[in-house]
Amino acid sequence: MKLLKIENNIGYYRAKDGAYHEIDQITKEALLWILEKVLDEAGELDEYNEEELKNQAHQVVYKSIYSNLKTLEGRRQEFIDESERLFLEDYKRYVKSTP
Repeated sequence: MKLLKIENNIGYYRAKDGAYHEIDQITKEALLWILEKVLDEAGELDEYNEEELKNQAHQVVYKSIYSNLKTLEGRRQEFIDESERLFLEDYKRYVKSTP
């Protein structure tokens, strides 16, 4: 499934309900859902292409989101390992404090 796409010179993001919306209208909730999908390896991203995106606002927003998602994608395992380590520390503290 495409999470970010460029079509007809407009950048789009996919919402949780499956609908596509213009990238400059992205919400925090939609961005968090997309992040989750990237971490789960459950989606594709159209590569940023300034020539295909004619709207300057779409260029700025798409480029920023795309580059951050690609960075996250490249560091996926590191991010997962760190999250698990933090969870484990909290779990151990909880177990110690429970009678």
